[in-house]
Amino acid sequence: MDFQFVGAETAASTPLISEYLESANFRITRLSTDSSLRGRIAQFPELTFAHVSIPSAEIVWPRDAFSTDRALVFIVLSGSASITSPGRVIGRASPDGPLFFVPPGDKRVDIVLDAPRNDLFYVSIDASLIPDVPVTRVTNPQWSKQESEVLAPLLSFSARLCALSDMPAIDVGPLQGAAEEVARAMARLIAGPVSESKTIYDLAVAVIARDCAEARLDTALLAERLGVSSRTLQVAFQHNGVAVASELRRARVRLALQLRRANPVMTSAAIAKAAGFGSTDSFSRAMKRFGEVLTDD
Repeated sequence: MDFQFVGAETAASTPLISEYLESANFRITRLSTDSSLRGRIAQFPELTFAHVSIPSAEIVWPRDAFSTDRALVFIVLSGSASITSPGRVIGRASPDGPLFFVPPGDKRVDIVLDAPRNDLFYVSIDASLIPDVPVTRVTNPQWSKQESEVLAPLLSFSARLCALSDMPAIDVGPLQGAAEEVARAMARLIAGPVSESKTIYDLAVAVIARDCAEARLDTALLAERLGVSSRTLQVAFQHNGVAVASELRRARVRLALQLRRANPVMTSAAIAKAAGFGSTDSFSRAMKRFGEVLTDD
């Protein structure tokens, strides 16, 4: 899809553009009328690539219920941009322009483009495609020459993809598969090596270990504390071969065993409550599932 327009009012009054902005959940709050906004978009299920040339502007991504499971790769080829959010934003500084990765989440995102003309790519990615991408800040935000060399062919593919006037009248499966791999590679490159950052799964396991004594801690509350949706959290755990509920039970069983070792006279009912189990029955089932049985002597 190709489009070109001048000013935010034109975007709002042009059906094709307004429908796309609504579906993408983007709001243009300020757009310079000194020059036009030009864009080319390639869309697949769960994935959108866009190559945009835009004058100075301010854009809001409010993150409604339909966009909390989406991540954003934002690469400025020329110009100036900043992205801020109460949630997580990973920013890198390259010689050409800033690069950003916004992990899945539910916090509003504000995008400011300061230069008179800004040339950029953005990729909107469903969380299910990137469960292993880190979501914390990298230790070295400065962009290296080697990273630029890796990024160059990914950008070349993205530009050619967006330049397609229409998807080929053939099976687009191979093209979609390649696009998904490129999107994942871009996200991983900007987010940094897994060894330097933590994934949603890593962060979730740490929160479970810290808060498992709370009986009310479940998938929904854990997702809320991490600033992601329940679906994003579940996908991250599935990628690691475990369910959220199973990890919660395992953490509570470990805590129960620690409590018994620290205080052998503590009753099973007291241990169950202190370890975050909702009842003594659920406590007993969990202990048996992990091959442990605690009795009151």
